[in-house]
Amino acid sequence: MASAPTRRRLRHTPSAWVAVPWLAVRLMVVRQRLRRLGVNAAQCAAPGSPTMDPAAAVGEPSLSLEAAEQLASLIVAAGRLVGARCLERAVLLQTILRRHGAPANLRIGVRRNAGELQAHAWVELQGVPLAEPPTVRERFAPLRRGDEELDLARFVS
Repeated sequence: MASAPTRRRLRHTPSAWVAVPWLAVRLMVVRQRLRRLGVNAAQCAAPGSPTMDPAAAVGEPSLSLEAAEQLASLIVAAGRLVGARCLERAVLLQTILRRHGAPANLRIGVRRNAGELQAHAWVELQGVPLAEPPTVRERFAPLRRGDEELDLARFVS
């Protein structure tokens, strides 16, 4: 029996962990904005802060792929504190990355599991899913984006 792919464990510095409570509060704000405004408006209005820069906590102002992965890992940790769902985490991560000039893309995928339609949200940077197993695109078919077409036959039975 093959084991499920796992995410790589990242080590964070103590200064990076300082960002977790701030990120937890931001996730709660994102949750409220998603409920009130919906995904598109919440992405535009996701919270920022002039006094706290979570990207600086990972030590790289330009946000390399590795720094983005570390930031995503911190957001996952913060999400555990407040029970954040994948969409809330993804909207916050995408917002922070884009504010730092990284072309992050929010992905929403679907799958059928035991006759039930399930959805999952994640962020990709340079085509790499952040804080996700590398097989996330195999487990969840990303919904159509731009010129891509979603193969709905996978979900209709």
